[in-house]
Formats: sequence, structure tokens, C-alpha cells
Amino acid sequence: MAKILLVEDDVLFLKSITYLLKQHGYEVDAAKDGKEANHFLDSHLYDLVITDLMLPFVHGFELVHKIKNKLSHKTPVIVISAITDEATITDSFKLGVEEYIKKPVIQKELLLRIQRIIQMENKIGIY
Repeated sequence: MAKILLVEDDVLFLKSITYLLKQHGYEVDAAKDGKEANHFLDSHLYDLVITDLMLPFVHGFELVHKIKNKLSHKTPVIVISAITDEATITDSFKLGVEEYIKKPVIQKELLLRIQRIIQMENKIGIY
């Protein structure tokens, strides 16, 4: 079972996506802000991190930078955001995110992208 960290400050969205992921067999830790996400990242290993960008305390870009540059375990990242400008999307990919999904989220699309990333990571032997 893959372990996912979900970071989202919209509590309703956080709960609904957490429920969706658990219903599909994923183990999920849910963080409501960047500070809580940092705590989870410092104490757990994840198969995938899904994060919003606009977060209280620590911006999503800071989390991505930490995951991709400072942690020894280079976890794949999906950004889910209402920010749709080209510069933000491009900057996200430059930081190393695997996927950028615009809100509102299509649940089936999210599940397929998660499945694809986890299968890819398992094939190349990262885990």
C-alpha cells in the first residue's frame, strides 16, 4: 500500500481527497498547512506528496524544494492548485514536480495520475 502525504489548507477539500484516496487503498497523512507538512516530512517517508501551493506558514514551493533538494528520499510530487498562470506551472516543473493539476480536480484523473507515478517509481526501483 502506497503512503501519501496530502497538503491542503481547504479543510473540506482535504477531507474529501483523503477519503477518496483511502477508499482506493492508499495510506494517507493529511496536513492542513505547510508547517504541519514539514513535521510529517521530517518524521515519515512517503511514496508521493500531493500539495497545494498557497498554504499558511510554508508555501508549497518551499515544500517542493525541501522534498527535491534537502531530503535524502526524493519523493515524487503532484501539485494541485487554483493558480493557473504559465509562470507558476513552469516554475513548479523546474522545481521537479511530476504533475501539476489545476483545480477543480477531476477525481478519476487524479487517481490515474497517482497510480501512474507510483507504478513508475516502483518500476525504477526507488522504493
